[in-house]
Amino acid sequence: NKPTYSGREVVLGPRATSAGSDYYLVSSGLSEGEIVVTKGNFKIDSALQIQAKPSMMSPSGGVPAPGHHRGSGIKKSGDRIGGSSTEETDVLSVPDEFGQQLTNVFKAYLKLQKALAADDFDQSKKTISDIEQVLASVDMALLKGPAHMKWMDISKNINKSLKSLAEAKDIKAGREIFSIISEQITTALKHFGAASLKGVYRFHCPMAAGGKGDYWLQDSKETANPYLGQMMSGCGEMVETLGEK
Repeated sequence: NKPTYSGREVVLGPRATSAGSDYYLVSSGLSEGEIVVTKGNFKIDSALQIQAKPSMMSPSGGVPAPGHHRGSGIKKSGDRIGGSSTEETDVLSVPDEFGQQLTNVFKAYLKLQKALAADDFDQSKKTISDIEQVLASVDMALLKGPAHMKWMDISKNINKSLKSLAEAKDIKAGREIFSIISEQITTALKHFGAASLKGVYRFHCPMAAGGKGDYWLQDSKETANPYLGQMMSGCGEMVETLGEK
């Protein structure tokens, strides 16, 4: 028989740890023995939205509220990412040495992504100096012409965002700033690549940014949502692979 799906609103109880893994008890919304979708759930939800049936974006059914994304959640070139419009990416030729330096910037960014995914605001602030140091170590003299100007613009925007992150009062504000940093890192990787990176995965979560959706980068295919943290760490889908051809 063809499977059928229905959305449920569940209430989570305390966090429990078993065999080194974290779990949440479900207080209500599910019964023992019921089967739960763990992969492809956003595709199923998109299909429900198209049919105007109850979904995450519209629990009572009908058309989703304005501002919510319909469909797969994958944005195309020209859509908005992190608050600014994108353009067709020109791939710029850069020396391998610069590619390695950009790899170090990405690795420092990952520390911030993982700290926010773990709801660790204090640790996210500690990553600021790491990112600033690797940015300062990038040798812009390796770049010429358009590549030089593009990296100058990107690095300036990242440093500005890091200063804002240092002044952020709570993790919500930190996550908003992280979105801008993610956009800049993504732009850098798309323009310059990174010679030693074998897999950079771009994720999208339609629930982030108050339901407007947002993107981030990871080095793992296992979803770790920096916008929603541990409560909804698995919310999101991989939409693009960078650094691996």
